[in-house]
Amino acid sequence: MTLLLIALILAVGSVFLLYRRGPWYLLLMRALALAGLIALLLNPRIKGGAPSEPNVLVILDLSPSMREVIGWEDSVLAEIRKLPGKKEILGVSGRLIPNPGIPLSVDSSDYTDLSLALARGADAYILLSDGLHNAPSQVSPQAPVLALIPPKARKFNLSAVSLTAPRTIDMGQEFPATASYAVRGGDWRGRCLLTLSGETVKDTPVALKEGRGSLTFRLKAKKPGHARIEIRFVPDTDEGIISDNSRARTITVEEGGFRVAIIAEGPWPDVGAIRRAAEGVPGIGVSSFVRLAQGRWTEMRGDTVADCPGPPKEADAFVLIGTKKLLGAYSAGKPSLIIMLGDNW
Repeated sequence: MTLLLIALILAVGSVFLLYRRGPWYLLLMRALALAGLIALLLNPRIKGGAPSEPNVLVILDLSPSMREVIGWEDSVLAEIRKLPGKKEILGVSGRLIPNPGIPLSVDSSDYTDLSLALARGADAYILLSDGLHNAPSQVSPQAPVLALIPPKARKFNLSAVSLTAPRTIDMGQEFPATASYAVRGGDWRGRCLLTLSGETVKDTPVALKEGRGSLTFRLKAKKPGHARIEIRFVPDTDEGIISDNSRARTITVEEGGFRVAIIAEGPWPDVGAIRRAAEGVPGIGVSSFVRLAQGRWTEMRGDTVADCPGPPKEADAFVLIGTKKLLGAYSAGKPSLIIMLGDNW
């Protein structure tokens, strides 16, 4: 705005000095034309080009799952600092942020502190993450997001609303979806799963070469709804390629399952989080028990809680949350992850 004002003042002064004769409206037209020409020559945004010093926001995932690849992040950050433009580095944790205004039909996992980072104004975003939490939808199509996948990522989720497509879609409607990626430390093989409005519409094997690239798909809606696209890169877990695909991991358990007992002194939030993480591993059976007041025991079954005599003495492994007085009887002779609470250890 300041540039346009200066250009208009210069144009008006020049026109009245050079062309004093003639109708006033011709002088005004000449002044406006000259002001537009000055602004066009001096301001690259008006010409449609990119700004000479773009603002780049580098978003660094600081979640616990990224600790194993922190060295990789350091090397990438060193390269990013050499790129032209004004760069701001921002760390996010991926924690959920309550938003009571979110409709019930929208996955609330999209609304993390990563959402707040990408909502900031920038000409481009670079996201360094292993994808264990989703990228949000509040991203301008003029500010592309480049997602850099670390070498040992177990999976990468990119969840976003396509702003170039209608916000609501009809059954059978088609439109493209593009995912940008960057792979380091060797090629990556796996599958690309795409869902549209919560419905899986494409499952295809992919082989990503080391370096940068993008994949474009044409999606056809199977049902009407919101134009919310989720793109997941899932590593190949076929036994034949484990040796040459370091990103894939498999867990082998004996037939009949691996029994894990979670025992907690009090209803700590960690109980639910640990139980959900363990239940996601194939072949593992999880039971969780919480000791309440007056020595009562309850067992968590799904989303319900029921009274029970107490936790079992036998299991393949225990996860213990509490004090030594309560949990000492369960920690001997079996593999245990002990989370100690209190000062009496």
